[in-house]
Amino acid sequence: MSGASEPISDANANESAQARRKSPKWTTDQNLVLLSGWIKYETDSMVGRNQKSEAYWSKISEYCNEHCSFDPPRDGASCRNHFNYMNKKLSKLTGAYDNARRIQQSGWSENDVMAKAIELYSSVDPSEFPFDIEVYKKQCELEERYIVHRFRERQKKIEEDHTSRSKRKYFKRDHVAVSQRLIGDYFANQPTFDAQMFRQRFWMRKHVFLRIVGDLSSSDNYFTQRVDAENKEGISPLEKCTTVMRMLAYGVTANAINEYIKIGGTTALECLRRLCNGIIRLYEQEYLRAPTQDGLQKILHVSEMRGFPGMIRSIDCMHWEWKNCPTAWEGTLNDINVLDRLPVFDDVEQGNTPRVNCLVNQRPYDMAYYLADGIYPCCPTFVKSIRLPQSESDKLFAKYQEGYQKDIERAFGVLQARFKIICEPARMWEISDLAIIMRSCIILHNMIVEDERDTYDQTL
Repeated sequence: MSGASEPISDANANESAQARRKSPKWTTDQNLVLLSGWIKYETDSMVGRNQKSEAYWSKISEYCNEHCSFDPPRDGASCRNHFNYMNKKLSKLTGAYDNARRIQQSGWSENDVMAKAIELYSSVDPSEFPFDIEVYKKQCELEERYIVHRFRERQKKIEEDHTSRSKRKYFKRDHVAVSQRLIGDYFANQPTFDAQMFRQRFWMRKHVFLRIVGDLSSSDNYFTQRVDAENKEGISPLEKCTTVMRMLAYGVTANAINEYIKIGGTTALECLRRLCNGIIRLYEQEYLRAPTQDGLQKILHVSEMRGFPGMIRSIDCMHWEWKNCPTAWEGTLNDINVLDRLPVFDDVEQGNTPRVNCLVNQRPYDMAYYLADGIYPCCPTFVKSIRLPQSESDKLFAKYQEGYQKDIERAFGVLQARFKIICEPARMWEISDLAIIMRSCIILHNMIVEDERDTYDQTL
């Protein structure tokens, strides 16, 4: 009898242990309360992120138990685990929503975009996580209320305080004399500073700069010579473009250009936004496109000569500090979740990757790959170095892989050395301004490389 009763007690014990390990399900209202508690204590003006994890999640659990009924009451560990679970799913949904935005067709409403995002999300991650559009909208409202709204109020308060302390003054600026001096210094038949000095100060040749000025003048009325109500000539296109190039190349503030070009800070920032948008509009299709078939063959040829047949490029992430970043957003981006938001692998998901034919270790391969750091996930398109290599062949492979993978970091270094504005902490307020500045700098860099490629040393 005793031997027969022992398995029954063990089974009951196992069932009770499984029941204890199985956490209760969270309802939609409970999820919203958890998100609102996280937003409240994440953006706390007194403490913020400067608190220990146990105390932080203990406050959130108390907030959840106070504003919603839980059976049994939730503790800090339960709230933290469930939030991490939701955060992974919402990050994937955000990526699907960005992809839906990129393929948005004419006539689509916001509901159509959201429906496409849900379709993409379901095809990529068919899990048991329930998604509700109403819950998503409520979460967006919470973020708008607690994060974006507070950020805009802080910006508005700073601007109002600055306006109240100093009234706007009128400064007499002789733009005609400034334009004549600028032409005499750089653009006359016999300028004060020669072509080499122009290249050092503008980081490009003169004909490339004049091409940009001409294209902007013909496509945007803002970059034309105009007169005011008193028939006085305004700022010339050369002055506006020179102002922006100085800000991009040297990373100076908007007011620092006032001494030479005689342009105020507000006008200089407006010129910066207009010129960056104009460069993206005019040259993005040519200088930010995917490589053509001929260009791809050249890349594959160079990669094969360096010992990596089938390699099309290296991949890495460059960090640009944002001085005015809200406290709640600090540290929210890294190499992994930035990679999830990039459209780099959209063609891989759709099966439109460039086909290559190469032999590696006497094995044929028909798909291109990237060289990457060890932080990136393991997938067929990434070739990473060997950690702690032991044999001589492994050490040799790790040496060459790590050396060639640094090409992308060298490219980042050249880009930052050429445009100091992306090397120093960004002082703009809007994320959209940071995006157009970075894209325009990359386009200008590619234009300069195309123009000066014949002068580079090809022996390396």
